[in-house]
Amino acid sequence: MEGETNPEIVLARLHQAVADNEAYLIAERQERHERSMTQTLRQQQDVAYMESLKADQEKEKRKKEELEKKLLEEQKQQQLVENEKRKKEVKIQSII
Repeated sequence: MEGETNPEIVLARLHQAVADNEAYLIAERQERHERSMTQTLRQQQDVAYMESLKADQEKEKRKKEELEKKLLEEQKQQQLVENEKRKKEVKIQSII
């Protein structure tokens, strides 16, 4: 539209343009909303996965530490048994 025009005509044309494109606008809004919801869901899933992964890693770490502690304790016990055995052998040798 060029030149002087009646504001009612301009307003009517604008309303008509909005009405003509309303279906496209609704579809775009819906698509944007769906993309946003999908992104939010994906972020929530990523956070849940990372928390689960961290918990699994912590559990595995504790399990490994407990196993190492148990092995160390077994080694100490075995060393004590061997020391006692040597002491007895030395005592027997000193008697003979």
